[in-house]
Amino acid sequence: MTRVVAIHQPEYFPVPSVVGKLLQADVFVLLDTVDFNRENLQHRLKIKTDQGAQWLTIPVLHATPQRIHDVVTADDRWLTGHPKSLQLAYGKAPCFDAIWPALAPFWVIRYKYLADATRAAMVWLAAMFAAPAQLAMVPAGVQARKGDLVLAICQRLGATAYLSGVSGAQYLDRAAFAAAGIEVQVQALQLPAYPQRFGPFVSGLSVLDALFNVGVAEVRGWLR
Repeated sequence: MTRVVAIHQPEYFPVPSVVGKLLQADVFVLLDTVDFNRENLQHRLKIKTDQGAQWLTIPVLHATPQRIHDVVTADDRWLTGHPKSLQLAYGKAPCFDAIWPALAPFWVIRYKYLADATRAAMVWLAAMFAAPAQLAMVPAGVQARKGDLVLAICQRLGATAYLSGVSGAQYLDRAAFAAAGIEVQVQALQLPAYPQRFGPFVSGLSVLDALFNVGVAEVRGWLR
């Protein structure tokens, strides 16, 4: 029996390719036991406004080094600021009214830890896209780094295949995976330049941009 595992750090409404893993895997592991990195998307998302691309960032209190699951949110102002920014940017988008009633309650909850918010975002996306993947945390007792950590998680979860992103595949020991009987699958998505508001298409945005502009069904079709 095939069991495809994907592993990714929980992110704040990430780019579409991460959602693609939710749709293509049997188990999606939320990797919050590694170090937090401000340069990544663990606490921020990018949207498109009439002024161009804009970051929406969850403010955090962060000491270096610190694991993602230990990072605390700094204040609650983002819980009002971010939905206002989204409404301003996308309120007139074609699919906004279909998406917003289900999404707006996300910012009603107070999140003490960053990982609480990003896990909630991933859970929301899994439900919105009717993703088949089981969301899971890193199994207790698994301790390794980089590619060895990925392999150890896959072994503990009984994976027959590991679904990797293109960049992540570069640090994997393919021979070690093969010896463990685990196939390495590299995600190959060709995302279209879909209609957006405010001028020419901009890539690298949160999946929310695509949802508001073209809707769940069309985005799901790209990512399966």
